[in-house]
Amino acid sequence: MQRKFIWLTTFLFLLTGIFLLLHHEMWRDELQTWLLATDSHSLKELYQNTRYEEHPMLWFVFVYLISLFSNNPESIQWLHLFIATSTVFLFLKYSPFKPFQKILFVFGYFTAYEYSIISRNYAIGLFLLVAVLSLISSQKKSRLPIISFLLFLLMQTNFYGILMAMPLFLFLIWENDLVKPKSKRGFAVFILVFLAGLALSVITLIPPADTWFITGWRFHVSPFMIKKTFGIIWSSFVPIPKFQIAFWNTNFLDDTLSDVLQFIGGIFILIWCSLILLPRRKVLLLYLSLVLLILSFSYFRFFGYQRHHGHLFIFFIACLWISKLLTTQETPINHRFLRIPYQYKDVFITSILSIHVLAFIMAAYFDAKYPFSSHQYAANYISQNHLENLPIIGDRDGPASAVAASLNKEFYYPMANRWGKHVIFNNKRDILPDEAIVKSAEEVADQNHSEALMVFSHPIDRPYQRVEWMAEFKPSIVEDEEYYIYRIKKKAIDN
Repeated sequence: MQRKFIWLTTFLFLLTGIFLLLHHEMWRDELQTWLLATDSHSLKELYQNTRYEEHPMLWFVFVYLISLFSNNPESIQWLHLFIATSTVFLFLKYSPFKPFQKILFVFGYFTAYEYSIISRNYAIGLFLLVAVLSLISSQKKSRLPIISFLLFLLMQTNFYGILMAMPLFLFLIWENDLVKPKSKRGFAVFILVFLAGLALSVITLIPPADTWFITGWRFHVSPFMIKKTFGIIWSSFVPIPKFQIAFWNTNFLDDTLSDVLQFIGGIFILIWCSLILLPRRKVLLLYLSLVLLILSFSYFRFFGYQRHHGHLFIFFIACLWISKLLTTQETPINHRFLRIPYQYKDVFITSILSIHVLAFIMAAYFDAKYPFSSHQYAANYISQNHLENLPIIGDRDGPASAVAASLNKEFYYPMANRWGKHVIFNNKRDILPDEAIVKSAEEVADQNHSEALMVFSHPIDRPYQRVEWMAEFKPSIVEDEEYYIYRIKKKAIDN
């Protein structure tokens, strides 16, 4: 019965994923990885091309290997779904939760949508975290070397993978009964492998000096940022979006008093979760360590988006999993009032998981009904009208690169003053007014003695003599990936 439950639920997850992938248009961040891979002719060149991404290399390497056998960017979606489905299988087989809670987690927002349908490097991080916990649960002998290798890989996924791996590593040293090291030598190897992984990830995260991304830290006290930072706990545990086409990265509490309400909600959830874990003091410390790391990074460095904040929820589920594996006696909670969250922990967990299922249903509805990105429609229009051989100019390299990926063609990016497909996030990029972009497009057309196309992510600001509107493609869930196609007429020859 248990085996049937695991396979049937995994199969239903896979079918759901296939349906949604068939309706999901990749956006530029998904396609950027593909472009970096296909524009690289060796792993060394891949490393050079990805230095501006500020991500470790693991997902890039996976995509690079896929690109050696396929010229279709959609191939990474199927690889991504395979990883997500493997995560679900392990979770169903090894996690200690009740069957209906497992189902709710599997079909929750982060598992079934954010880390499944949107092909980024976060799904492989979730897989490696679940794989570590599954190995601990399996009670297999000689699993410490495998766990050390998995933690090594976890730190090569993304920065949040590093943030999760560090406290988990220290916890496993503290609670070494969970991994049962055979010898001091084996335990020393475990530590050395982890430190090597940490060093490698840090090295690959260091950007070049001319990076486009923010390089400074926020050390000033800002009440507004404090409210927003604690509010991410709310959006992680209650990821219900606004009921609108551009639902992604929104929360239904956004707008009116949103910062205050989400701050209060975040503090409440943090306290409630802490009291649930209170009988397992070491596990509580493990979770609060991750919360402190993510909130600190969000406040002082990079605030992030829903895909980043979701690790707070995922790691809470991981801590619940770990707490159920410990065989030591729980520390009693003496105060009657403080016992309430622990006594009703199943109600709280089931309620939160149910909220995530609702969020998934809303996300799936909008993604199936509306384009996540309209780049494919723009690319199809260009191809169907046999315009792909004209020089093409993109108003902003980010949105335009998605169309370039679909056409497999280099665009001219005036904001970076370069031809290319993938975006190079250096400080040579500069947001230009429409007039400057049109002028650059006219120069490109004149140099080629031909017409040219312009791909804009917004309507052009005013009429221009040589500019002719051709088509527009909207709406899009990613709002700046609506596209407007314009033709630059060939320059008239003076008599």
